[in-house]
Amino acid sequence: MKSFQWCRKLFLVLGLWIVTAPPIYSDPPASPVGPLPVETLDGDKFTMDNFDSREGWVFVFVSARCPETEKHIRDLEALHEKYRFEKILMVGVCSNPAESGKELRAFAQRRGVRFPIYRDPEGEIAKRFGAALTPEAFLLDGNGNIRYHGAVGQPLEAAVEAFHRGNNIRPKVTEATGTAIDQPAPPHEIDDPYGVIHFSSELIFERAGDAAAHHCSTITEAPNGDLLCLWYGGSYESADDQSLYLSRRKKGERTWSEPEILIRNSLRPPGNALIFTGPQDRVWVLWGRMDAVRPIRRGSGWTECTLMVRTSSDNGMTWTEDTPFPWEKRRALPRNLPIQLKSGDFLLPLTGEG
Repeated sequence: MKSFQWCRKLFLVLGLWIVTAPPIYSDPPASPVGPLPVETLDGDKFTMDNFDSREGWVFVFVSARCPETEKHIRDLEALHEKYRFEKILMVGVCSNPAESGKELRAFAQRRGVRFPIYRDPEGEIAKRFGAALTPEAFLLDGNGNIRYHGAVGQPLEAAVEAFHRGNNIRPKVTEATGTAIDQPAPPHEIDDPYGVIHFSSELIFERAGDAAAHHCSTITEAPNGDLLCLWYGGSYESADDQSLYLSRRKKGERTWSEPEILIRNSLRPPGNALIFTGPQDRVWVLWGRMDAVRPIRRGSGWTECTLMVRTSSDNGMTWTEDTPFPWEKRRALPRNLPIQLKSGDFLLPLTGEG
């Protein structure tokens, strides 16, 4: 009787251990996965069998409808970017036949995915790998052997890092979590964080009716989001009526304002100019004031210019007085935008003589 009670206690303890012990995962299969039948998002089919073209591959089973895929997709893209020049390529696989190429493409584009994603509508690749969830990752070597299988995130990153360095991968198998491949979620709207790109082309110079020639346009975004376009124009280059024109496109609008004359001086006309937004949300205008004694011929006078400056603290609505730029030499003209250094200083390219 005592022996029976002792055996009963032993079986009870063993049974308790079997229930509460953590799951034990076996190592990935040693044999290569072999050629894989894949389908592009356009519906074209081919057999993938170029494993030896790279040192490693990361196959991730994904779904545009899976919350866990959504949660980890940006980290997967970051991992891809980290190793894509290190002969390790990430490949996405969707084994849900209900998810069309259009749906997967929208998901990939709107989440910034820049690695290829293929469809596996018959589930052949999932069966070959033994994949059951999304997202679920498989790290393969150049022979097509699975070296790691399981969770994405930190476990996958550690496995790829060890593989890349030639170290042993430990653990080789981890537990993936997510949505069952054979129980996909229903479709949902995939939000677009990038918005819509609008492109338009128009000539705003021709709306400055009192000028026949226009040169050296420059543009900046004001602190409030307005676009400001600046250029010089007149009857001809170096003419007495040469002026600086400014046109504004308000934030959110599609049309430009009528060009207005910003600076005009028939005795010392403005020439090449720059407009840019600098420190403390100030809009800057730099231009070359033509100081040559008039009359002068067309196209001349550029060697006798003074670099001038004015700024605006209200998005180009009002301006400070025009003052010479703190520059010892007169013969200088702006053309290219300044470069802001890490120190916060601006490096201003100038051209001229003397």
